Amino acid sequence: MIAVTGASGYIGSRLLERLAGAAVLALDIRSPRHLPEGAEFVRHDVRQPMGALFRARGVKAVIHLAFAVDPMRDRRAERALNVLGTTNVLAACAEARVETVILLSSATVYGAYPDNPPALTEDAPLRGCPGFGYVEDKLELERMAARYAREHPEARVILVRPVVVAGPHMRNYLSRALEKPFVFLPWGANPPLQLVHEQDVAQALATLLHEGPSGPYNLGAPNPIPFQEVVRRARARAVALPWVLLYPLAAVAWRMGWRAVTEAPPALLHYLRWPWVVDGSRITRLTSFAYQFDTPATLADYLEARAGRAGGGGTYR
Repeated sequence: MIAVTGASGYIGSRLLERLAGAAVLALDIRSPRHLPEGAEFVRHDVRQPMGALFRARGVKAVIHLAFAVDPMRDRRAERALNVLGTTNVLAACAEARVETVILLSSATVYGAYPDNPPALTEDAPLRGCPGFGYVEDKLELERMAARYAREHPEARVILVRPVVVAGPHMRNYLSRALEKPFVFLPWGANPPLQLVHEQDVAQALATLLHEGPSGPYNLGAPNPIPFQEVVRRARARAVALPWVLLYPLAAVAWRMGWRAVTEAPPALLHYLRWPWVVDGSRITRLTSFAYQFDTPATLADYLEARAGRAGGGGTYR
């Protein structure tokens, strides 16, 4: 039995499709739109213990996806979902003696810095981004996973670090930012944006259930695109402001809830200022996984789906 937390979310929904026919315990606070053959849905909040549930269902593998992606202004509530949720999942894994534990981390844990190498490998330092709750909580997830791996050497413990996940079903604060007529950027900044397709992420998770040793795996498609070119392809207009003006403006907008300006804390701007491209080849060397989309194709797939929802059309490559 494979337990998937956050099964009704963006990645979880794609993963359930990939696991059709397998014995899957789908956990979420809301029902999935489609429950594939072989899957059982149980409404469960990861902030509550689940060890008894794992034991009762004979769970042998866990993929932990439940996490707040859209930033929350209530930092305590955000941390409760992200950190307490991960704590409970790992406690349940220990209680049920789960054999394979896969946790969805993020490439944002490396941080965006001017001295980053052209492609970050899995052994690069995790410098994070102080002030960005999502990244801070992913770093805590990484620490908890490392501790769990030390305490349970009999288990496979895998961390998956995707860059920005995109595709036709992308609906979050990042996609909404590209839907605005103006995108605010730091003056003089044009770092490469690396994407990974939602279907590639789902396939990678499904592959890692049965292949690959313990440890971290980056997920990042080839051929990153300069961020200003991404904005152009999204048919928005980049508005560049000096850092000394943009950062305080973003801080005020976040604090005041001005969603037209930003839906994220100002620390996000570091990822629009400096590079954080990853080397995503380790998973292709150690497993049978292969990327089906590069970054331009991933962006085009998202933009074409967005145009279809809006009743428009066009080419976005």
